[in-house]
Amino acid sequence: MENLGSSLRDTLKKIARANRIDEKTLNEVVKDIQRALLSADVNVALVQQLSKRIKDRALKEELLREN
Repeated sequence: MENLGSSLRDTLKKIARANRIDEKTLNEVVKDIQRALLSADVNVALVQQLSKRIKDRALKEELLREN
């Protein structure tokens, strides 16, 4: 679990350093999260579901900001 927390903190730092969260950055972040969760033996289906929700939410937030 310690490695999971460390990996997720590193991912959050990557997001904080980004000037703008574009699709490339979003995909990198989601892949980092997937790797961290899978290395912590989280169920693959749950990881896929979470990844989809993160992407959907990020795209929704971006669309709201553009309006």
